[in-house]
Amino acid sequence: MKHALKQVLWKPDPTWSFYDFEHSINPKTISCHQEILSWAEQSLAKKNIFEMSEKYERSSDPIVRQGYELKKRVEAEFRDKRSAVSDIRILIQVPGPSVSPAHFSFYSNLIESLNFIGIPAYKLEWKSDVKEALEIFHPTFLLSTDAPVYIDQIDWQAVAAYRKTRELYIGLNARIEEEEIGNSPLIPRLNWAKEHGINFYFSFRDPEYTRIRKEYQPFFERGYPLLSLPFGANPLHYYPLPEITRDIDYCFLSSAHWTKGPIYSRLAGEIISRYPGFIHGIGWRHVKEFRFDRDRDRYLYARSKVGFNFHLPEQIEWACEVNERTHHLAMCGLPQLIDTPKLLPKLYSKNALFVCKTGEEFANHFRNIMQNPAYGQQRAIVAQREVFAQHTTFHRANDFVTQLQDILVRA
Repeated sequence: MKHALKQVLWKPDPTWSFYDFEHSINPKTISCHQEILSWAEQSLAKKNIFEMSEKYERSSDPIVRQGYELKKRVEAEFRDKRSAVSDIRILIQVPGPSVSPAHFSFYSNLIESLNFIGIPAYKLEWKSDVKEALEIFHPTFLLSTDAPVYIDQIDWQAVAAYRKTRELYIGLNARIEEEEIGNSPLIPRLNWAKEHGINFYFSFRDPEYTRIRKEYQPFFERGYPLLSLPFGANPLHYYPLPEITRDIDYCFLSSAHWTKGPIYSRLAGEIISRYPGFIHGIGWRHVKEFRFDRDRDRYLYARSKVGFNFHLPEQIEWACEVNERTHHLAMCGLPQLIDTPKLLPKLYSKNALFVCKTGEEFANHFRNIMQNPAYGQQRAIVAQREVFAQHTTFHRANDFVTQLQDILVRA
């Protein structure tokens, strides 16, 4: 009934194409799933052996050697880079992975990266006592998300009491109704923000996109700074591994998005059906139990010949963002078969990823990589170089701190 109503009142329901896609997955992908997952978890437990520096240094794989050197270089560049900014301490509300896998991943990486560059950052656990967190950590900034499921978890009276004796700036992740089904009207949320002394908003979206899309204008009209905090890849967790045989044809680590059903089927339907691989994330019917683990995931990527990546319809229609997976695959050194997010050409060169507009292009690139691994390796090397140079979470955290300093100057 729900699906029928959607078709009549909103638009054709892509759920059915998602179900068709899911039922077409190669049986071996499903039967080998647990074995591969267990291998990754057991290997991670022995990472001191798998990730010995000697193994990197003697590796004959150019992707592994390059990734090892680039990781060392970017860590040396950013370690404690902003430690002199002693007046900034950031408390960040983090949902559990069952509430939002994407936000859990993003905020966890942000907290680690802020601490790495020398900015104290602390996780406000889901449903935890905000008063206690404020008293323990003494933040100067509090970050949350402008959605009831997040806002309702915070004791705003405790926040107000804290602000009577200490300086605390509050920023919320900006959300507009048009970007996600279920988002509430913006103006009442902005009215609430004024009543509760919200100081600024931040967005994962590209700054040019938020400036030109008219639905974001109320933020600017109300005088709120809208900071930019795009997705990136965390070098503390995502990097290539030495001496692991790439024996899995493809890897797709993603929650099952029914809204992506049409693009799943159109681009990857033939390959998913004919070739076994590894698919893992919340919502897939063959994934009985999901546990978020960034470190385990690099082992799954290390065994894979190709990484698949698909975006939401809005990310293809608007030059707003690419997902975290785009950067994760690049950092781990996988040749990446990707759809056409509109922002992609602004972030990566044309020789870095395999951009596919049709199922034929997707299938041809996939088969070429299977037959000639060097064909995929050439672009993977370029993408890895570019992600380490521009798109790590260290870069994102460092830029964000500069924007927070501007908030302090304006105050």
